[in-house]
Amino acid sequence: MGRTSETLSRTITADPMLGLSDMQLAFIENILAGMTQTLAARTAGYNNPGVEGHRLMNSVSVKNALRYLHREHEKASRMTRK
Repeated sequence: MGRTSETLSRTITADPMLGLSDMQLAFIENILAGMTQTLAARTAGYNNPGVEGHRLMNSVSVKNALRYLHREHEKASRMTRK
């Protein structure tokens, strides 16, 4: 059976930053700052940034954290526009 969108939503909002390593968090911050996957991985300290950048962008935990942070940014942007 597949997960419903409600289950996925709960999973994403259950604090997606928990369990991420310092390097993963640095990678996410770098992506949000506009870096490419490779540069973000290199700056975060990964040894093989081309491969690791691709792997991280396909990681469920990293995807959930990025979605969460994008949503939070959207909410904040909407509030300041009023």
